Amino acid sequence: MEDKKPVKKAAPKVAKPAAPKVAKAKAAPVEKVEAEVVEASVVETVAMPVAEVAPKVEKVTPKVTVASTKKAPAKRVPVVADPSKRNSRKEREGIVVSDKMDKTCIVAIIDKFKHKLYKKTISKTKRIKAHDENNECGIGDTVVIAETRPISKDKHWRLVRIVEKAK
Repeated sequence: MEDKKPVKKAAPKVAKPAAPKVAKAKAAPVEKVEAEVVEASVVETVAMPVAEVAPKVEKVTPKVTVASTKKAPAKRVPVVADPSKRNSRKEREGIVVSDKMDKTCIVAIIDKFKHKLYKKTISKTKRIKAHDENNECGIGDTVVIAETRPISKDKHWRLVRIVEKAK
């Protein structure tokens, strides 16, 4: 008996995706680059192109034009701040603790609050540098200061008025 070999069936052909278009490569500018090739003690000078000539692959995207349904943007109208809200800056009342610097005084602001758990009244003191244009305030004066633009590294409050002069 003869051995019968199984017959191999051909695999079904699958369509390959289209290859991307290849742009024709332009001849690269040839500059003489000297390279030494050593073979059996023979030295040759070979001229080689600077950039290798390789096909450049460009992605081809189909151009689709879609009718725009968006409306043209409306003209922007400048928003003017309400003048009553514009000057709503923080104001604090405190006691001047130092006036040794020129046009600057240090005001101690005391904040009293109750502890969340123990309900004890706690006073927290914050020392703030305030701008005193005319050097009016002295140590112990009660003053009102208002928040303002930064005047120096640490100074962004200004003296509004002196409530009570020290005795």
